[in-house]
Amino acid sequence: MKKLILIIACLFLYKMSAIEEKSLIKEKNFYLLPVVSHSTSAGFSYGGIALFRNQNTKRKENFYLHRCALRVLFSTKKFYSLKFVPSYILKKDKFQISTYFKYQNWTTSFYGIGNNSHNKLNEESFIRKDLESKFIFQQNFTKKIMAKYNFEYAFYNQSDLEQSGYLYTNNVIGYTGGNLLGMGIQIIADYKNDKIFPSSGFYLTSILNKYSKFLKSDFVYYSFEARAKKFLPLSDSNNFVLGLMTEFCHSKGDVPFQKLFYLGDKIRGFNDRYYPDKNFLSLRSEIRLKPFEDRFIGKTGYVLFLETGQVAENISHFRKDNFRLVYGVGTRIKIFPENDFILRVDIGFFKGNYNYHFSFGEAF
Repeated sequence: MKKLILIIACLFLYKMSAIEEKSLIKEKNFYLLPVVSHSTSAGFSYGGIALFRNQNTKRKENFYLHRCALRVLFSTKKFYSLKFVPSYILKKDKFQISTYFKYQNWTTSFYGIGNNSHNKLNEESFIRKDLESKFIFQQNFTKKIMAKYNFEYAFYNQSDLEQSGYLYTNNVIGYTGGNLLGMGIQIIADYKNDKIFPSSGFYLTSILNKYSKFLKSDFVYYSFEARAKKFLPLSDSNNFVLGLMTEFCHSKGDVPFQKLFYLGDKIRGFNDRYYPDKNFLSLRSEIRLKPFEDRFIGKTGYVLFLETGQVAENISHFRKDNFRLVYGVGTRIKIFPENDFILRVDIGFFKGNYNYHFSFGEAF
């Protein structure tokens, strides 16, 4: 679904820019942001994001003791989506408990699997009635090294599938729905100079997840993900930054199509449902200019990006010719002066085509 954040969000930003930052830090722990979007399949959608943060004002960096986010969307064609993400920090930053809950009854599209799955002539639409949840326990060994242990449960259910469509005729794993249960671990080395707006340093992480019959999962497979990020200052003010990222994802076994790695979901310039498969590889770069000053116009940042990637059924099927090169520009709007809640608007170009991306937070 393409999201169109309307002018009401910008007006809200303008109103908030008039409030002193000191006042915001101490008093404004609860925020409401209205959201309006539109897509051909779902029609107009209305809802909002509620954000609660208990901030530690004694620390200079962007830091919150506890936080909770709730997003609700309803469409004129009677679809709806609910997302709830609370987190809680314990023992003076040593541990963190967070959960993720999402339920959707929403229309979506599928275009096939692999590097050629981008033809709109093959598009099939159906309704996803999914429940996704995750429990995460984070242990901080130091301020830079941490581990996350997670348990994941999801229930997938589709309706209105086309019997002549790709999912049905190819008996794609997951098209009949089912239960997904798994456990995993993530190791993180975070040496960025800032958690939210880094201008130097690096970030490394690896994730291993296992979904097994022992946990009563209908889908048995494992997945591995590895990411590396590097940030280089291009000016003394640290507002001009080069960001680099590489990512490799691998899965093996009976992977449901809902859990494939979608190139379009990670690389800007494509529909987010394009190019799904079991293996994924990308290289990304971004030049960021972030004034983020007190004036309204100063609350905007700007980016230029160049990125490429591909997917494959097996690692041995990666080919140099399959890399898709995307370039584009974007803007960042800082919603609140003292925290990480920024609106991201990007437009990516690929071989004469383009695609808009509306979201919150940085791309990487």
